[in-house]
Amino acid sequence: MAVRTISGEADLWELLEKIVSQSPGIPDIDEIDLQKWMPEIFYFPEEKVGHAFYPGTAQGLVQFHASMWRAAALLLHGRADQRKLTAEQRKALEIKFVAGDGSSRIEVLLDSAEAFTKEFAKELVAGMTPNQKTAALIIFLLLVFGAVVSKDWMSNQYDLKNEELQSEERIQLSQQETKRMEVFAKALEQTGPRARELPEIVAVGREALVKSVTDQGVSRVLGVELTGEQAQVITSKPHEDGKGKSINADFTVIDISNQHEAGYLGVFKRVDNNDEISAEINMAMLPPRSDCIALLGSREKKCCRQSEYQRMGSWRQNSPRHRHEGDNRVR
Repeated sequence: MAVRTISGEADLWELLEKIVSQSPGIPDIDEIDLQKWMPEIFYFPEEKVGHAFYPGTAQGLVQFHASMWRAAALLLHGRADQRKLTAEQRKALEIKFVAGDGSSRIEVLLDSAEAFTKEFAKELVAGMTPNQKTAALIIFLLLVFGAVVSKDWMSNQYDLKNEELQSEERIQLSQQETKRMEVFAKALEQTGPRARELPEIVAVGREALVKSVTDQGVSRVLGVELTGEQAQVITSKPHEDGKGKSINADFTVIDISNQHEAGYLGVFKRVDNNDEISAEINMAMLPPRSDCIALLGSREKKCCRQSEYQRMGSWRQNSPRHRHEGDNRVR
């Protein structure tokens, strides 16, 4: 058996292009060796050596891992439910995260890659051709760990949610990356219905990773360089036309109450007329972490530090909640 060693993402793209063009020499799925490939999950170039990771980063990794299991369950068993995975499959898919470069980089260690590919070879739909099975594995890997597919998704989300987009702010794909995404789209069509459902499932874990870097200056997520502002836009919820209205006024923070999935609930008083409103504070839109600590500390004090949080920007009022517009920061 001729083993094909994968040392980087480019090797996967080379194989996928051959499959799409029906070129000869495509290895069977169990002939692919992934153990030399260590996909990058995070890189924080501005952090000092030995810096700490916050719970939000760990939470992003956990959600990323869960979405990978759901995607594998869909591909192998036809349902995006990780409970469908066998004990052997869970063990093969139990990836390890490795910190490097003085803890500024987090990569994936695929030390169970042989078992990983064997499970795919054994469980993929019997009616699939050998090339389709190999393509399914490559599509899965590029969706979960690939920089090009991740960059395409981030670019689309950024363009969709940034209402005042300037051309120089866009997350732009190179000519080669654009061509590779065209190959990827063709591969999805050729591989079958299960593969075509994977992008939506994997996007959940990818978004969790991006959400965990919204308070960073510059970082890399799945090989894609992002600013904190870009990450905030990507993970924000788009405004639904016909719902809510904009409030432009200064506010004082009265209370920060219960945490919910998207962030926190708070009560705010208008400076000009003392009207109080309830508001949803989107976690992805919160100010820098040092400011958040002071802000969330008001849950105990029942008020915010006037010196730090004197005024609020404009808030989008959605009855009974209100969403903030502009830069979405408490100042």
